[in-house]
Amino acid sequence: MLYTLPLPADGAVLGYTVRIGERPSAAGAAARAAAQAYREALYAGRTAGLLEQQRSDTFQQRLGNVPAHTQVEIAIDVLHPLAFLASAEPARAVAPSGKYRFPTVVGVRLPRRYRSRARSAGAEPASR
Repeated sequence: MLYTLPLPADGAVLGYTVRIGERPSAAGAAARAAAQAYREALYAGRTAGLLEQQRSDTFQQRLGNVPAHTQVEIAIDVLHPLAFLASAEPARAVAPSGKYRFPTVVGVRLPRRYRSRARSAGAEPASR
């Protein structure tokens, strides 16, 4: 199973917890070297999970060899500051309001080998 988690630019992953059946297991985001241990566990037939940072704003969580009909719960802890909006009417005492926006989709990215070709052809990258 693979899940890609987009992050806001000022967000950070603090860690994650995987509960397989009744067994909770807490872990932090792993370095790329941990991918080898993940693969070895899968080849040995053990259930294994791995959280890897793909880019500064993208993480991928992998989980493999989960027994059939087993309930799995994954919690990824993210730190992200909230932004409060100032009142449009400063004379009125209004409690601050806020909006919380968290990305839910990873945008399509043009591979590096095609970026220089697109620029030389006069094409501009799509703006958000």
